[in-house]
Amino acid sequence: MEDNALIFLGVGDGTLAHLDPSAAAEVAGKIAGLLRQVRPDEIFLPLRDDGSSEHDAAFVLVQRALDLAGMRPRVFEFPIWSAWNPLRLFRPLRASRIVWRVDCREHEGLKRQAIGVYGSQTEPIAPWEKPMLSREFLSYFCTGSEYFFER
Repeated sequence: MEDNALIFLGVGDGTLAHLDPSAAAEVAGKIAGLLRQVRPDEIFLPLRDDGSSEHDAAFVLVQRALDLAGMRPRVFEFPIWSAWNPLRLFRPLRASRIVWRVDCREHEGLKRQAIGVYGSQTEPIAPWEKPMLSREFLSYFCTGSEYFFER
């Protein structure tokens, strides 16, 4: 598998938190198979209990896949919605062994480009006149730093 490979698992956007048990097991199995191929030393996931049902489900599915694959790589969690609600950060701050602050200024253009791909979140969609995510919220992701929690 190439380092920059992009693999789709056939699960629709916004559906992870609503998978029935057999579909969730199938997705976790696919992820476990990929993990066995790649054998990563590190995995980056949305912060557990981030405040998004989709992000929370992704975290659980990958944890389940790691168990299936019998792997224990270092797991780094990054805040998304919880960054906008600091009360959600208390638990990970207390539970983390280390909180990493990483300078990402050299990747700011790439980050803006990645955010721009999410038109369903960054552009108004009828009947709404405003995008789902405010400019203020999006600006958090274009600062010079990223934070990662390692528990």
